[in-house]
Amino acid sequence: MGSYEDPIETPDGPKRKYKNTFGGTLDIANNFAEGLDAITPVEEPWFLSSSPSQTSQGSKSSGPIWPSWSRPNDDDDSSTGSRKGHGYTRMTPSPTKKLVFRTFQILSLLICAFGTYTLVINVITLARTSNEFEAYNISTESNNNRIDTNIHDQLQTWIVHQDKTVLVPSESESLTLLDIQDFHFNLNNETICAAKVRSVPGQGILAPMPSLEPEEPGPILGHGIYFMIIVHSAPDHFAERQAIRSTWGSVKTLKNWAIRLVFLLGSDVESDSGIQKSIYRESVIFGDIVSGNFQDTYRNLTYKHLMGYKWALNYCPGATFILKTDDDAFIDIFQLFEFTSRTYGFAPVDTLLCNVFPEGTKPVRTSDPEAKEAGKKWVVTREEYPHDMYPKYCGGLAYLITPDVLERILRVSHSSRFFWIDDVYVTGVLRELVDKEPFYLNLRYSYEPEEYRKWLSDRRPRKIPFMIVHVERGPKFSEEMNHMWRKTMRVWS
Repeated sequence: MGSYEDPIETPDGPKRKYKNTFGGTLDIANNFAEGLDAITPVEEPWFLSSSPSQTSQGSKSSGPIWPSWSRPNDDDDSSTGSRKGHGYTRMTPSPTKKLVFRTFQILSLLICAFGTYTLVINVITLARTSNEFEAYNISTESNNNRIDTNIHDQLQTWIVHQDKTVLVPSESESLTLLDIQDFHFNLNNETICAAKVRSVPGQGILAPMPSLEPEEPGPILGHGIYFMIIVHSAPDHFAERQAIRSTWGSVKTLKNWAIRLVFLLGSDVESDSGIQKSIYRESVIFGDIVSGNFQDTYRNLTYKHLMGYKWALNYCPGATFILKTDDDAFIDIFQLFEFTSRTYGFAPVDTLLCNVFPEGTKPVRTSDPEAKEAGKKWVVTREEYPHDMYPKYCGGLAYLITPDVLERILRVSHSSRFFWIDDVYVTGVLRELVDKEPFYLNLRYSYEPEEYRKWLSDRRPRKIPFMIVHVERGPKFSEEMNHMWRKTMRVWS
């Protein structure tokens, strides 16, 4: 293997050379003070040198001990990339592998970006919808102690035996409970549903108006009508009614299913003969006005609500859905039809869909700090509503109900005490009495003008994010309704 040569005196002490079989020699320093043997290569072999040019006889190596991946290797075939000796070579990936790797990187980034975007949108949606639930407590206070309350059991006391007179609060002496059996209409258009729909070849969701024929004796009125739209309006809201007629209320058929529209009014409070004549003329022209024999005030909204139920059962009981709305609502009728027909089909029963206000909403009392902000408009006395919280109820902007549920609610109203806030009474109290749970459609509603205006300013042809939108009243009401409708038509056409 090798042999030692004679020692040589050096400044670091005596050294002796060891001649190895690789053709080089090693200087071995005897450092007895530190107890170490420093082995210094005189001529490094190929596997210790960083490059051939760095190796010289009798000198120390200044390069790294381990070879570099980029070190030239005389034994390698650079043209083929194969190894002939013991050196190392960099393995260059093929273009195909590079392409696959880059594609994988790009896809990973896109997936991460989409996941982040979806998470942000969901958080924003939850934050937006959570505000309407923050103010509601599921328990009430009694004698400064919180106790659990079963509002359903409490509301059973609202049932009045039919042989007794229904009492009306003294603060509302001018009101009397609507006698639904002896109710009459000042204006009525009972032929709105008195025609059957004859099927025509479908042409998508915007199919043309089907032909109408006189209803033959026997079939239920309203058969073939999917949405019977009942809009609560005020006598002087001519602009709102016309805006609905010219926008989402103008759709008369969807996929061979008919849609009908009617506006519910009370009598004008001021008894203005000019307004009454205009309403009569409007009814003659459009044939969609129904007016009851009560004054159109906030305290009589329950009358209007029940009047709509009675009209629907008498003149359009065969409709698939009764769609109750206010006259400041914009409805994407195509999106609503697509959702309900896909989810509930074309013969649903026992169904109520709405924006649900949860159980626990507290009535506004005269002594409450909120009374000044709300004004006298929504203040409720203990005599009018003796309980500490409302049951869950549907927001009155718009909701869907099937005729069978509507009939049950109307029937129990005959034997129930009166309450003037119609949303709470009809879809809350009476709904509890018939033991019907609503389906939550909350995320499909929008009550903020900024939300639909942001959609209007977006130039992209996309559907409105909501099915039912509250439109801000004012000088731009009709303009915004028409703008939303034009964009909706472009998206669905």
